[in-house]
Amino acid sequence: MLARDQALGANIPCNLLESVAHVVQSAAEEVTQMTALLNASQIKLGDYKLSATMEGTIMTLYVDPAKVSGLRTC
Repeated sequence: MLARDQALGANIPCNLLESVAHVVQSAAEEVTQMTALLNASQIKLGDYKLSATMEGTIMTLYVDPAKVSGLRTC
């Protein structure tokens, strides 16, 4: 279909151009929304701290993703 559209050049139907423009617009809006969500999530992530009673490397963490365990402020 792309080769056909390129061959048509300026003769591409207006409804096809409008349809593609709408898809591009929707994608741009979704990118904006997802970027805002990412930024908000990164800010929230800064509110959390993982600490241990001793120095070392965490080998296993027994908490499911998106679950808060033992939240406290210091």
